Amino acid sequence: QPSNVLYSVSASTLQGEDMIKLPVDMAAHGDWRIAMREAIACLDRLQAAADAEKAVTGEVLRPIMLLQAERQQQANPDAMTVDKVWRALQDDFDVPRDQIARSATGVDELDGADPAKLRFVVTADKLREGWDWPEAYVLLSFRGSSTQTALEQILGRVLRMPNVTRKQHEELNCA
Repeated sequence: QPSNVLYSVSASTLQGEDMIKLPVDMAAHGDWRIAMREAIACLDRLQAAADAEKAVTGEVLRPIMLLQAERQQQANPDAMTVDKVWRALQDDFDVPRDQIARSATGVDELDGADPAKLRFVVTADKLREGWDWPEAYVLLSFRGSSTQTALEQILGRVLRMPNVTRKQHEELNCA
C-alpha cells in the first residue's frame, strides 16, 4: 500500500452505495474526428435519458463531456490543444459557443458559463488536479496516460454519481 492511503474501499462497494457510475464504457480511436463524433452522440443519448429521467423522477440532470486536450507543444503544431479542441467543437461539430467552457492556463470560462447550457468543458490539466463534476458522464482525452495511476485518476473524473442516487434509466448509471 502506498504510504498516503488512509483507507481503501472497492469500486463494487462504492457502486453498491450508488456513489459511482459503473461500468465504464471505453473506446479508442485513431482518428480524433471519429472519437469526437461518437462522444457527442453518446452525450446526446445521455441527455435524452436525462430528460426521460426528469419526467419519471423529477431529478434534473445535465450530462457534461470533459475533454482533456494536449498541452501546448512547440515541437508538435498538430497537437490537439485547448484552443484547437474548442474551435473544432464549434467549426467541425456545430456546437454553440455558449455550450463550451475552456479552463486552462490563461483562460477560465467556467465561472461565467451558464450551467443550464454548458455541455462541454475543455481543459489540459484541470482533470489531473483532482477536479470533478458529478454531471460529467463522457470523457474524451487527446492525451495518452503515462502510468496506470494517471489513467485511474483521469477516469475518476467521470465516476461520481450525481446526487448519490441510482437512476431509473440504466445508461445514467454508467460512465
